[in-house]
Amino acid sequence: MAHKTFTIKITETLEREVEIKAANLDDAMEKAISLYNDEKVILDSSDFQDSIFDIPNIQELEQDDAYSDFLIEKAKEKFHLLNKENLSILVFGSLIDAKTAFLESRQ
Repeated sequence: MAHKTFTIKITETLEREVEIKAANLDDAMEKAISLYNDEKVILDSSDFQDSIFDIPNIQELEQDDAYSDFLIEKAKEKFHLLNKENLSILVFGSLIDAKTAFLESRQ
């Protein structure tokens, strides 16, 4: 039997909490980003949190309305289990993006 070639995407998540002294949250975030970009905070294997194995090419599912309906129903079932932090990250990608969108919506 001939073997086929499949593409599998592997994603690792590294995570570390750092304490930053700053006047406010925005300044703290800027300092943390600078520390990371300047390689003063370098994540390594001790910061490992998770790995995800996925299929990157699922266009046929993305175009299937039944699949979309299924995902929406499952999301509705799980929505009440999310705290504000997880919900912010899910919807906006990050807490900072959620805060920015919230502040912009109030203008």
